[in-house]
Amino acid sequence: MTKCIDQSEVRIKNYKVKYANDSNRTSESGENTMDCSELVCRYLHKIEWSEKVMGGNTRILHDFGEKHSTYLTKHDNTTYKPQKGDIFIWKNSSGMGHTGVIIKYEEIQNKKGGTDEVVTTIEAISSTETPYDLNKNISMNGVIKLKWLRKSKHLLNHSLTNKKGHSVTPCRFYTPLIHYTKADKKIIWKGNSANFEIKNKN
Repeated sequence: MTKCIDQSEVRIKNYKVKYANDSNRTSESGENTMDCSELVCRYLHKIEWSEKVMGGNTRILHDFGEKHSTYLTKHDNTTYKPQKGDIFIWKNSSGMGHTGVIIKYEEIQNKKGGTDEVVTTIEAISSTETPYDLNKNISMNGVIKLKWLRKSKHLLNHSLTNKKGHSVTPCRFYTPLIHYTKADKKIIWKGNSANFEIKNKN
């Protein structure tokens, strides 16, 4: 929370943490710049889901949820209303993607008399989009608190094909479960490939 700016401040470009996909992903000094997966891995460490900050990318986080739903539970039902502490993830066939942390879900009455399902996130993002409550695109390049419709193109209605023609997995919400003292989660890198190591503890 303390490292993000609000979406209303984006045009000032006074970021507390700038967006960068760099190699300093697990040390404390690396918190000065982050990409989306680094932010989520640091978040998972802060809530003590993992004992140490994992050096994982979006593909790794997505695949972890697919293989280990006991620890990172995927909500495939599109009626699911995300809870504070959930994360969202999608990836494309090239291994890239996007992820962020949910800090609030609310139902807001709109000007047409209907109800908007609004999700507030914290993300490290480099993109140009129009969040909820804004009337035009903003160019984003850092850690920001943002609001989106639950079924916006940023979240559940994300395109399943990107501009380069890569297929994209549906965006889904995930709930991190089980404290590291019960089951510690690690990523073991071997060259460019990664395996998951989970140590269950009594």
